[in-house]
Amino acid sequence: EYEGERAILTVARDIRERLRMQDALKHAKEFAERLIETANVIVLGLDQQGRVMLFNAAAEQIAGFSRDEVLGQDWFSLVVPRDRFPQVWSEFEKQHTMPRTFENPILTKQGEVRLIAWQNSVVNDPEAGMATISFGVDVTEVREAQRLMQQLFEQAPLPVLVTDENDDHVIFVNNSFRELMVQVHD
Repeated sequence: EYEGERAILTVARDIRERLRMQDALKHAKEFAERLIETANVIVLGLDQQGRVMLFNAAAEQIAGFSRDEVLGQDWFSLVVPRDRFPQVWSEFEKQHTMPRTFENPILTKQGEVRLIAWQNSVVNDPEAGMATISFGVDVTEVREAQRLMQQLFEQAPLPVLVTDENDDHVIFVNNSFRELMVQVHD
């Protein structure tokens, strides 16, 4: 106040740039959420205790659980029960950390066992509550086809030798090939 008069101080700032940035961040977040939701692979986010924080549509389809059924639940106890998969728990306990890549069976809500190949990343995002984000692909049929092919090759009456693409390393030989080698060396 000046000698009985009042003065008004006005400060104006142009916040248009800040609003544009907020809008761009909002659109980027929405786009990332759409990518996660529509991905053709399992997208699973876990907190430090292994509780589910993120679970996309592909995860729902493969595991058979709805998002609401798994959010906040211990993922490993839910789909990798210790009594059903003791070897998996033994490996987890040896590791002490989430390995970058691995395969393990999961038990779906319907009781079916599926083999999932995982790629894991540590994120440690306290704001989101996530410690890791995992991307999983159901490889059950692929591994079964590989097992059947190996059985067929193993039982084939003709010798079979499989090498890598450079013929540097032997990948597989069947019984007929091993027997042939024994005969040649006798």
